[in-house]
Amino acid sequence: MPIPIACPTCNAKLKAPDTMAGRKTKCPKCGTAVVVPSPVREAPEPVRSKALSQSVKRTEPPALRPKNSPSAAPIGAKSDFDLSTSTPMPGRTSSRAGLWIGLGVGACVLILATIGARLWTTGFFSHIQKGQPGNSQALNVSEKGPQIQPRGINDEARRAESQSAPEPPKEQAKNPPELPKEAPKQAEKQSEQKMPEQPYDLKGDRLGMSLQDFKTKYRHRFQTDPREAPFCSDQRDVAARESDPFSTLGEESWHPKANIVNARITFPFEDYQGGTYTPTIAGIKTDTHLYSFIDGRLYLITYSFAQSGFSRVKEAMEGVYGEAKSATTKEYQNLFGAKFDGVICMWDNGVSGILLAERHTDLKTSQLILLHHELGKVAEARRSQFGKPRL
Repeated sequence: MPIPIACPTCNAKLKAPDTMAGRKTKCPKCGTAVVVPSPVREAPEPVRSKALSQSVKRTEPPALRPKNSPSAAPIGAKSDFDLSTSTPMPGRTSSRAGLWIGLGVGACVLILATIGARLWTTGFFSHIQKGQPGNSQALNVSEKGPQIQPRGINDEARRAESQSAPEPPKEQAKNPPELPKEAPKQAEKQSEQKMPEQPYDLKGDRLGMSLQDFKTKYRHRFQTDPREAPFCSDQRDVAARESDPFSTLGEESWHPKANIVNARITFPFEDYQGGTYTPTIAGIKTDTHLYSFIDGRLYLITYSFAQSGFSRVKEAMEGVYGEAKSATTKEYQNLFGAKFDGVICMWDNGVSGILLAERHTDLKTSQLILLHHELGKVAEARRSQFGKPRL
């Protein structure tokens, strides 16, 4: 019995003998390779109603036909071709096993697609992505780890609870945004306004320190001398201080009434005998040193040293306190009329000030002075009250 086939390219109706089932042959009209299918026994068509058969009948829309393809001709027309005399194309032999494998794979794909569509319509995948349970047990991904939720819980309540829950904070950026260049300067200005300046200090002795702390820091004895240093003017009674003030301590007769105490770290003879407590500045031994206290607080430090060490001391001061706020040159003249120039450097932070003079009274001595502004004003007021005014 001839097998009817149709060319997929030109839609020509062809007939092939049973012996060519499963083989390839060429379409006599367009030359396209055509596979001759195996003969299939026709099952009796079930009885259907006329309306149902009309609704089920499908027709190919004309828009899907190729523009250049010829229209299909009815069977038995002149366009039909009998392939009983055509030569089969060399190719694969007929194999029904491959056909059944293809049908099985297609059926599995169809089943999986149906199941996936069903799960998609029920929202199963969206529940897993959002961490909400579906109609059955679903995986709930939370901060505590994956958990299995039991059945029978209201899905709508769970969905509303997950939507109302606050979102976790986003991870902060590893690199914070850069601040404008002016921000550090503004921060420094604000810190300067908030934090008051500290008074200057010399080798750890800060202006404003107490007399008791000074005595505790430098307490010592020199060799077999029974007296205990530091050497302070308050170790003598008031009458002796008023009648016979010690010049080595820079005392004046009005100091006891003004509650001013002058002190030295060492006794004078310690400096001559090479005592270990003799103060130095920038490695240069001092000729004299004096600490002045008013109401028990340090307000004035005075050091004198050889003029030859001025440059070294100036460099050390700039290394600690920075560049001098002002530097001027002053002319000096000795008793013989010789003139000398001397540099005067000054530092000031608003709370205290420093003066470094290259030349002093004998022109061969340099002087370093640290003054607490507020306490210095108190000392000047006491001078005006109890002592002699400055010339």
